[in-house]
Amino acid sequence: MVRRCAAAIAVLPLVLASCGGGHSREQRKPPAGTAQIAAWEDATRIFDTEFQNCGRRINPTRHFYAACMKQPFADYDKAATAVRRACKGAQVNAAVAAVGSLQHREVRLSDAPLDAYLSHRRYRGPRPIAIETDTRRKVARQVATVRRLGAGACAAG
Repeated sequence: MVRRCAAAIAVLPLVLASCGGGHSREQRKPPAGTAQIAAWEDATRIFDTEFQNCGRRINPTRHFYAACMKQPFADYDKAATAVRRACKGAQVNAAVAAVGSLQHREVRLSDAPLDAYLSHRRYRGPRPIAIETDTRRKVARQVATVRRLGAGACAAG
C-alpha cells in the first residue's frame, strides 16, 4: 500500500506538468504593434552601437559617417516603417520620426568636422562629443515615450 501511494505521489507532478495549465483560449494575443515596437527599439540600439563602432575606425574621407552608417540607416528605416504601418497613434509615430531625424542630424554633424578638415576649412560647429551626448539623451527620451505608450497606443490611434 505504501509503495502504491509513493508511486502515485511520484507520478502526480509529471502528470500535472504535462497538462500545461493554460488553454489557448485563455492566452491573449499581444496587441497590434508589439513586435514592431520591439524591433524598432532593437534597431535604435543597434544604430547607436554601429555609430560608436564607426567612430572607432574613422578614415579621413569625406562623408565618412554617412557611408559607414548606410546599412544601419536602412535597417532603422525598415523598423520605423513597420511601426508606422502597425501603429496609427500620432504620439508613437511622432517619437519614431523624431528618432530618425535625430540620427540623421547626428551623422550629418559628425561628418562636418572631418569634411571641414579635408577641405582645409576651419570647423565652426558644435563639438562632436556634445552632439553625441545630446542625441543620446533625446533618443532615450523618445524611446521611453514609445515604451510608456506601448502597443496600446497603436490600437487607439
